Amino acid sequence: MTEELKNQLQTEPETTNNEGSHEADGTIRKYVRVVAAVIRDRKDHGDRIFATARGYGEYKGRWEFPGGKIEQGETPEQALEREIREELDTKISVGRLIKTIEYDYPKFHLSMDCFWATIVEGHLELKEAEDARWLAMDELRGVDWLPADLELVEKILAENAGEERCMSSITIQKIGITNLALDAVVNAANDRLDEGGGVCGFIFRGAGSAEMTAACRKIGGCPTGSAVITPGFRLPAKYVIHAVGPIWRGGNYNEPKLLYSAYRQSLLVAKENGLHSIGFPLISAGIYGYPVDGAWRVALKACRDFLKDFPEYEMEIVFSVIDDRNKAIGEAMLREI
Repeated sequence: MTEELKNQLQTEPETTNNEGSHEADGTIRKYVRVVAAVIRDRKDHGDRIFATARGYGEYKGRWEFPGGKIEQGETPEQALEREIREELDTKISVGRLIKTIEYDYPKFHLSMDCFWATIVEGHLELKEAEDARWLAMDELRGVDWLPADLELVEKILAENAGEERCMSSITIQKIGITNLALDAVVNAANDRLDEGGGVCGFIFRGAGSAEMTAACRKIGGCPTGSAVITPGFRLPAKYVIHAVGPIWRGGNYNEPKLLYSAYRQSLLVAKENGLHSIGFPLISAGIYGYPVDGAWRVALKACRDFLKDFPEYEMEIVFSVIDDRNKAIGEAMLREI
């Protein structure tokens, strides 16, 4: 956020756009649309949430979730990635929408899309905030929050306590799978569980080839359509689930059934191990030659079916892609199902 914008917004929690709503007396209330990141760390220090203290304006010193305005042409997720990069010099992975907060401040109406997020790269360097803290769940009510952010705190605590059923999600992100800080990422494995090329090679090297190879050799192998689990070792993800997809041979050798099973078994392994977030590559669509459209169709159906079969089990599903065309195909199919 620029100094010019800061000066303009001394009494407002975030940047405004040019929209407004008419009040009963005919006046126009300023309408503010922003995004906020609930950055969560479950890996090394328990379950903690990152919060910042405002460094300017009427609300100086009060606590909030980092974020900012949505620029023209941006999706909320894109805006949030940009704002955190600018404010905290950190790259994040944006997860599911927690809630859209609608709050009337005295001079304007705030609409704030709030997302779960995890750190991909960076150390949360403060560029605008006065202070920052990692807060455990039982510490969230112990700081002086901005009013709208306090609503979000209550939503987070309700979800955490199980007072509301958490909503599962499927998202597609342009990000390398070894950068996903989730409970597990899925390796597009071969049936020998050897270090291979493509996604498999990246995951082995990211985790540490020696450690991952040793763990896979203890398992010994994995049939096509099945999945097994190992630690994530040096990866941001806690675990790696190794799923073996089929080689495409024209579609007459049970390829769709085997591919569906690879996704399904990965999700079941995650559930059996109490994991609630998982990152997938587009299995079999690389060197195994599965057509991209068909691979997406099977992948999304398998994930949707899992969420329908286990509606009370929260699962954040992220598809990692690095190709814009593949991402666009997946997003179009996701909207259709």
